[in-house]
Amino acid sequence: KVVVSNVVSNILNIQILRAVPVTVTDNNNTITVMSTDKTVSDLLETLGITVNELDEINLNLDAEIKEGTVVEIRYAPVITLKADNATITSKVSPRTTVSEILKNANITLGEQDKVEPALDTVITNDTTVTVKRVTVKEETVTEEIPYTTSTVNSSAYVKGTKKVTVAGVNGAKEVAKKVTYEDGVAVSEEI
Repeated sequence: KVVVSNVVSNILNIQILRAVPVTVTDNNNTITVMSTDKTVSDLLETLGITVNELDEINLNLDAEIKEGTVVEIRYAPVITLKADNATITSKVSPRTTVSEILKNANITLGEQDKVEPALDTVITNDTTVTVKRVTVKEETVTEEIPYTTSTVNSSAYVKGTKKVTVAGVNGAKEVAKKVTYEDGVAVSEEI
């Protein structure tokens, strides 16, 4: 690149800027360019790359560009958090784990609550984190016991005649169950 910086008394002042190879990696896409930019900030502007405060970059924006400079950018992933009947979409810092997201959102897990993906999972773009509140309740239900019919043959009656001597009545029994709920919906039960 040749820059004509000024002309003084018919003398041409020429400044020569040497392009140097620079490698830029942003979220696993790598390009190598020849650049005359002076700083990382200038380079990113030339390439049309915008970074925000949650994105990570391996060099300061005012760092000088030299031959062989490698600029690595990790963009803040966008995540969706579903918990407690609410859904939130947000950007988080790269390399954030599910556990850190829950902590930053002030979400405390109960002993039996379920989280997907696992707490130690590092978030990637478009990850959905789901918290299911799990409760187990002891419930007692009354179950009907149907009455039974007994047939007794008697010589006092004509063959084939049926007579009710004692009317049957359904019985009842109390049954204790453990019912597991996820976000208020019963998902299993055991007697």
